[in-house]
Parts: sequence; C-alpha cells; structure tokens
Amino acid sequence: MNRVCLPTLTGADWTVTALRDSVLEALSDATGEHLRMYFYAVTLSGWQEFRRALRRWRSGKDGRTLIAYVGTDHAITDAEAMRAMVEDGVSVRVMTNYTGVFHPKVVWLQGAKKNWVWIGSNNLTRDGLLNNVEFAALIKSSVVPRTLKRWAQEVHDGSTEATDELLDDYENERIDYAQRRVALGTFTWSKREQLTVRRKRGKRHGSASPGLIARRGDLVLEVMPRETGQDGKQIQLPMAAAHRFFGLPAIVGATKAIALTPAWTKDSRTLTMTIFANHTVRIVVRELDYRDRPCVLLIRKKAGSFSFEIVTRSAFPAKYRNLVQRCGPPTRAGSRRWTILA
Repeated sequence: MNRVCLPTLTGADWTVTALRDSVLEALSDATGEHLRMYFYAVTLSGWQEFRRALRRWRSGKDGRTLIAYVGTDHAITDAEAMRAMVEDGVSVRVMTNYTGVFHPKVVWLQGAKKNWVWIGSNNLTRDGLLNNVEFAALIKSSVVPRTLKRWAQEVHDGSTEATDELLDDYENERIDYAQRRVALGTFTWSKREQLTVRRKRGKRHGSASPGLIARRGDLVLEVMPRETGQDGKQIQLPMAAAHRFFGLPAIVGATKAIALTPAWTKDSRTLTMTIFANHTVRIVVRELDYRDRPCVLLIRKKAGSFSFEIVTRSAFPAKYRNLVQRCGPPTRAGSRRWTILA
C-alpha cells in the first residue's frame, strides 16, 4: 500500500457527532447500499455494539454489501472479533501489505445519491465507543471525490481476506505477545487515580450505559495478570465467592447454570459453573482481554441473573482504585483480591 493524498470533501454538510449513536441511527433508517469500515483496532465488545443493527441493515435489502478493513498494529485487535464479524456476514479483510501504522477510524455508508462518511478518533472497541473521550464528525456528500476512491482502493490493495488460517496465525502471535507484556499492565498516570468525576444531574447524553455504581451485595473480583484459558478470558473464581455469591454448592462435581450479561449491552449468555476435581471454579468472560489488565470485575446479582462491568485502571482509574481498596489486602503474596460489598 503506497502513500496517497488524503481525500478532501468539498461542498459537503458536516456535523460533530457521537460515532456509535450516529451510525446506529443511520442504519435504523435503512439507507445506503454499501457499507465500508476502516479501523485501526476492533474488539469483540466493540463489535457487539453494532452487530445486531448491521445484520438487520444487511438483510433489509438485496444486494447490500458490508466490508471491514481491520488493522493489527500493536496487537489491540481481537481475532475473535473478526471471526464474529465473518459469522455475521461481513467481508473482513486484514491489513497485511502497507508501511507505517494502519490507523484510520472511518465508516463509509454509500447510497445511490448520497454518501455518509464518519471520521473520528474512535476505535471499534468498548472503550472507544462508550468510555473514552473521543471526537467524530459525520460528512454528508452527494459526490465521491476521486481521492477518496483512490484511498479506498489503496487500502483494499493492502489487505488480505481474513481466512481461518490467517486469523489463527495472528491470534497465536498476539497471545504470545500479550502474555509476555501482561505483567506490566497498561500505563496509567498515577495522578489520574486521585481525580473524581462529578456526575451531572439529568439525562445522560447518548444511549451508552454509564456502568454499574457499586452497592451493597455486589461482588468485586480482581482479574489476575495471567488467567487460564486462551487470551486470558477464563477467570478462576475463589471457592468461597462461587458458593456465597453465585450459590454453587461447595462439593466437587457440583454445577450451576447462570445467566451473565454485560452491563453495557443486552447480550446475555448462559454459563455452566462447575467445581472441578482440583477444587477450582472457572467462568469465561469473552469481553475480557489481556490489554484490560489491571482491572476488576464488578458483578451484580438481580432476580436470579448476573450483570457485570469490567473496571479497568486505564479507563476508570479512580473507580478501579476505590474497588481494589475495598477488597482489602491479598491474603497472601500474589493471591487474588475479592470481596462482597457490605
């Protein structure tokens, strides 16, 4: 992929917008025929914000196409996210032949007479769409500049179809890299842990979930740097937490099915908890990533089901610090901290 002149849109209407909400609104209007996404980083939790709307949009009219160009620089992109996109009917292309860093965050919805182009700082990740301070603009234009067409073609030429073999190869290298760097965790300036966010009264702008506010009865569970399972998504629970909070009988071989839902979505799933012969209990939180460390899970029980939030030090330093402090010191060096809030 060679360097090309970045496109300039002239005679277009533009609006500062919230990327997630604006794209979802456009898709609900059933406009456009071709949708292209260009992202530096994609994670499963980010894709979940769009997947239902995009599936409805794609099936709403014959001939609609959906293609994503995904970068892998710095190992942020999740192979599982790309597999989910393929399953949802997206033509996924991984960037493999280019110089520098593949860094765009662009969504291009093309119709017969009008184009919608979102350009912003947001990655297709949970933090990029819901938690970070980001900026995006929507450009509406009746014409497609030649430079935009040329840029899109250059990106396409630098990409490769996301085959199973290609994704497996990327995933193996990414996991190896993540395991080597996870002990350091994501850098967060210590000053940020001393700040507090003032909550404004009234309706929250946009539809993103503000997350869980810790309250009595919630489980706070530290996620360790090196968890078992591929990509660090499988979490080992303390036996006491499994028994007291989840109600799993403290007997080897005991099982219990639980409904688990991320606090920021309605994507509920049923998991079966089991006490294994080595007296361990594990659950899989597929939204977790090695990059989230250090972090804690804040889990709430309500009407027989469980919702959870991933509280990372990098995104929510003050909240993370408060929850860790409420857990108290570890019982022994290197052990997991946890508590049921009183």
